[in-house]
Amino acid sequence: MAYAKKKVKGGNQAKALPSDKGAVTDSEHSKLIGWVNESEDATEDSRLLAEKSRNYYDSVQWTDAEIAKLNSQKQAPTVINRIKPKVDSLMGMERANRTTAKAFPELRNTLKGLLPLLKR
Repeated sequence: MAYAKKKVKGGNQAKALPSDKGAVTDSEHSKLIGWVNESEDATEDSRLLAEKSRNYYDSVQWTDAEIAKLNSQKQAPTVINRIKPKVDSLMGMERANRTTAKAFPELRNTLKGLLPLLKR
């Protein structure tokens, strides 16, 4: 019969820091906020490109203006997505052809180190 372990009081709980130790000062806080804002600004172009690419993969290929124009002409915004199957097939090929690198010692160097020991 299996017994449940008794829970220890305060076992995996993180302990709160005392208010006088480990507090972040205003200057440190503003410095951290600055770093976050710089990071967001530096990666904005790549994030926008990634979002656009993801939308194409998800069959969201029309802009709002294009959809409005098509709706005014009583046409449905039709999408024939050729991107998703291509990306899926490339991802499948990469998974199927994935290899694991293996390293083996050179036998010659190992034998050269062992020969003096064997001749004794």
